[in-house]
Amino acid sequence: MTLFYGFILFLLFLFLILILFVNLSILQGFFSAAPWVPLSKKNLVNLIDSLEAEPQEIVYDLGSGDGRILISAVLKYDLKKAVGIEISWFFCFWSKLKIWLNGLKNRIFIKRGNFFKRDISEADIVICYLMPKCLGKLKDKFRKELKPGSKIFSVAFSIPNWQPREVIKKEGCLSIYLYKI
Repeated sequence: MTLFYGFILFLLFLFLILILFVNLSILQGFFSAAPWVPLSKKNLVNLIDSLEAEPQEIVYDLGSGDGRILISAVLKYDLKKAVGIEISWFFCFWSKLKIWLNGLKNRIFIKRGNFFKRDISEADIVICYLMPKCLGKLKDKFRKELKPGSKIFSVAFSIPNWQPREVIKKEGCLSIYLYKI
């Protein structure tokens, strides 16, 4: 009986350690670009419909979280390549698992790291669901690295001091700000 209770306590300890690591991973977003706040199904569909991507275009998601945006975009538009940049090791693991389960591991690539330090020059479409302060810091990176004609979709927040080409508003959904380089 004591062996059984010892095993249960060990499992409980492992579970608590896992919870601690997950929470630390989520908290990491608060101190970087944005906390992880997943898009609702309605907002996700609205964003993906707004992309109007071509299969040969390369989509980047800055702060890709659990990968739901990239998975949805690749499935809808039959994209050949999509890239997520995520700082959290937990969400990198989680999104890679979801991508693998969806059979998309040869089309969606998750890079762990700080998107301020990653090259995004191959992107045709960039998706951001980030805080305004972070978006303001990305302006120079967008100007330097993105090629003419690249599109930037910013969910919920506009890029400070930039005029969007279009603001996509749908009732009950977050605004989407479209910019073109």
